[in-house]
Amino acid sequence: MSPTAIAKAAKKAASDEFEQLRPILSVRPPPAFTVSQFCRAYSISRSGLYGLWKAGRGPDVTRYGAKIMISAAAANRWWRKQAKAEKPWTPHKRKEQTDAAS
Repeated sequence: MSPTAIAKAAKKAASDEFEQLRPILSVRPPPAFTVSQFCRAYSISRSGLYGLWKAGRGPDVTRYGAKIMISAAAANRWWRKQAKAEKPWTPHKRKEQTDAAS
């Protein structure tokens, strides 16, 4: 096989591999989340998030006028901090679920 044919085959293989990864590469987190986006991304209710902020355990925020934004870096830090915490954040159980377990 000639060097040119080898180069073409390598380029095609790399291109095919990139095409397979393209959907993964195109899904990037936004540089900052609104409260709604953060809640959706981390499966937390708005009231749960505000409760965490009240307790001093929520992610850091930046305010743009009345709009609250959570940077992707702050969300990441919060998530890692929750993973390391002795008592990490867990979703609240509904009253019906706790009553049924009794």
